[in-house]
Amino acid sequence: MAIGSLSFGIIAVYPKHEVRRACASRASSEPRYRANGGRVLTGPEGGCLLMALSRPNWRVEAAQANERQTCQTFLAPASPIFALAKLEDPEAAQANGVRHSRQKLVNWSPATYPRVSTVPVEFRDLRWAIVASKHRSLRQAAEALRIKQPTLSRGLRNLEYRLGVTLFKRTNGGTRPTVEGQEFLEAARRFVDETEAITVRGKNRSRGESGRLTIGIHTSLSAGNLRATLIEHRHRFPDVDRQLVDGASDHLISDLASSAIDVAFVAGLSPRWSDRSLLLWSERVVAALPANHPLTGRDVIHWGELRHESLLMSQRGPGPEFLKLLDSKLGSSDPCPLVRHDVVLDRLLSLVGVDWGILLVLESATGAVYPGVTFREVHDAEGPTRLSLRAYWRQDNANPSLRPLLDLLRERYPDISAAPDAS
Repeated sequence: MAIGSLSFGIIAVYPKHEVRRACASRASSEPRYRANGGRVLTGPEGGCLLMALSRPNWRVEAAQANERQTCQTFLAPASPIFALAKLEDPEAAQANGVRHSRQKLVNWSPATYPRVSTVPVEFRDLRWAIVASKHRSLRQAAEALRIKQPTLSRGLRNLEYRLGVTLFKRTNGGTRPTVEGQEFLEAARRFVDETEAITVRGKNRSRGESGRLTIGIHTSLSAGNLRATLIEHRHRFPDVDRQLVDGASDHLISDLASSAIDVAFVAGLSPRWSDRSLLLWSERVVAALPANHPLTGRDVIHWGELRHESLLMSQRGPGPEFLKLLDSKLGSSDPCPLVRHDVVLDRLLSLVGVDWGILLVLESATGAVYPGVTFREVHDAEGPTRLSLRAYWRQDNANPSLRPLLDLLRERYPDISAAPDAS
């Protein structure tokens, strides 16, 4: 434990006369007294440095003749069990000894004396003591711990011996914590609870059940498989902090390469990516039309019918993939008019509703309703036009939260994900 720049360890309980002999030492860089493997050290200014097992309001006093000189006391408010005292008059201690209301003193050492050994207290001992304090008898406590009563009794007595404190009062009517024991057990409960909580968090983190997962997307989440997958992932792993990043496919791949994101869901096959990828599902290409547009009278639209239409095009999301489709379906010799905007999808759909043009989207964008907007599938000679979606990630990504998401994708889409997953 540490108080300011001072560190100390519990060593042993010394009888009063032994403490008096120890305090006879004057300033020295070496200890002058040893008992039971422990050391009582003299202070840098000639005073004996002692630690008294006490409450915050207790005092350690040195008596000389008919006078009492109160020692300077150092105490951390957050540590109600331990008080530190520096004897300002070692000669008084030498002549008359040290008086204490409990008549027990424990030696301590600052960090400059690293040879002072600390008492080994096992985590199991703390748990046993806490459980014992909750039951009226050691037999009941042993049953709760699923150990034998003699084993528990020996463990508690060994703990008391190492601490130099009687934690429990044993009577025919049962076992009860002493005053000192209650103070010790309160601190032990806080320590055990926090340690167990840290252990649980560590296990959850290693299994990917908590932590942060950064996901890159460039399609809508208003409907479709990605929406359903993220909802299921959130249901299974509620303690994972999911952060979504929007962007064009090239930007998401760059973010992935620089480890800015953990996984990216991108339409189409990226030629720039040579690490891991997983083929997932495909989505139909849909045209978002103004409600009063003549093409809304058709059940489906063919690519050639878009040749002379004004098309809104986003520089974000799957916009680059749609440009490739237009080039392959219509040819580059007579492209349709394109109006580019650097805004997100919902703003472009709002522009469609006020007759600013036609917008190509994936079918996952049709889950939201926009005033004045009608959706129609876009076909070629073979039927609906589709774009495949893939999940991209780095093989050397050490984030434990990534693996459960990839396992969920393979679980939900086994037929598609059975295809080779390395591109």
